Amino acid sequence: MASACSLLVDTGDLTGGGAGGGSPADGGGRVDGGADDAVAPPDGPVIHDVPSDIDGLELWIRSDGVTATTTGVMWIDLAQRHAVNTGQGCTAPAFVDDVRNGRPVIRFDGASTCLGLSEGFADFTDGLTIVAVMAPAPNGEAGEGDASLLDLEAPRGADAISLALPRSTSGAGLDLSFAVGSATGDALTSIGALAGIAVGSWSSYAVVQAAASPVPGGAPGIPATVTLQRGDELIGEGLLDVPAVTSRTLNAIGGPAAGSTRLAHLRGDVGELLVYRRGLAPTEVHRLTAYAHTRWGL
Repeated sequence: MASACSLLVDTGDLTGGGAGGGSPADGGGRVDGGADDAVAPPDGPVIHDVPSDIDGLELWIRSDGVTATTTGVMWIDLAQRHAVNTGQGCTAPAFVDDVRNGRPVIRFDGASTCLGLSEGFADFTDGLTIVAVMAPAPNGEAGEGDASLLDLEAPRGADAISLALPRSTSGAGLDLSFAVGSATGDALTSIGALAGIAVGSWSSYAVVQAAASPVPGGAPGIPATVTLQRGDELIGEGLLDVPAVTSRTLNAIGGPAAGSTRLAHLRGDVGELLVYRRGLAPTEVHRLTAYAHTRWGL
């Protein structure tokens, strides 16, 4: 079981939505989050723990995936693969109850808050998928860098993988940018969606990088297709090198990994963040989008 961190509770007592006591199979199986996790769309079947029904779950951070303590709450990775802490030089973000669809959120202040993640995130040759449910706010002052939702790095900034929210050059909203770095840490290539995020609005977002092609080579460094979605809408597409296979030790949600100068802290609310160690099929991404929209009232 992964260890956890203490967060600050802003309002109210915690109600329901516990992390549950199920144990996933080796390699990332189903996590049974309990009856409270089941959500029923108006004209469809109950959706229950859809994220863990899909193979390859690497990280599952959810705002109500916590356990109450005498000093606040404990946040855990529901995939049970990573420790969550307030490392990376950050302070704990705030746990704010009853914000979206009757559920709590994790609130990042854009200045010093983030959640650190333990070492790993090594092999994405089968592709990579990131799904987030969030409502970002304007991200600080000019020159601070791109607000980071997820930053995974090896030492000295090498072989970075990041999902960030730059200020839009179009003058409206925020861009969505997925980037992969080099082994030396001095080069970063990205795929973006201009004005892909409406500031202050809740939505689900998905980034999918396909598996390394079996030809030529099938090795990291070979370009693979990347798609960016808001809900079921395609908002960006391109080619980006498959990340190198290496253990990433400087990892953070909502802020830059320790020592990083190219990213800033995120300002806004996050309800859920999922990472899969393979490129999901469109039908699987649609399942997660339906789950997110039902659970979060999008």
